[in-house]
Amino acid sequence: MNKNEKEKWLRPAMARFISIIIAFSTVVVAALPLFFLDYAVDNQWVLVVTYIFVGILMIAAVVFDRVFYVCPHCGSYLHHNRGPKCSYCGREVNKSPYELEQVRKAEEERKREIERMKKETDE
Repeated sequence: MNKNEKEKWLRPAMARFISIIIAFSTVVVAALPLFFLDYAVDNQWVLVVTYIFVGILMIAAVVFDRVFYVCPHCGSYLHHNRGPKCSYCGREVNKSPYELEQVRKAEEERKREIERMKKETDE
C-alpha cells in the first residue's frame, strides 16, 4: 500500500464520530427556530427551509455512516459493532491495512530472529 492510500484511509471509529457530529448538528439546526420564534411564526418560509435543511442533514448523516462505517478489509457494513474486530472477517477494524501489514512484517522479522538465535544456541 502506498503512502497516498494510507493517507486516504478513514478509520471506522472516525467515520462513526463524524456521522454522529452531523446528526447532532441537525438537532441544533432544528432548535434554531425556537430561538427566533416570533420571527419564525410571522415568516412560515423560515420553518419550511429549516426543516428541509434538517432533512438533508439527517439523510447526509445516514449516507455518510453507511458509506464510511465499513470494515477496511472486507468492506462490509459494521452495523452496531463496537468491538475491535469485524464480525464478518475477524480482522481489526480500527487499524488500517497498512498498519496491519507493518505489524505482520514485524512479527515475521521477530520469528526469524528467534529461529536464528535458536540455531546459534544449537551449534
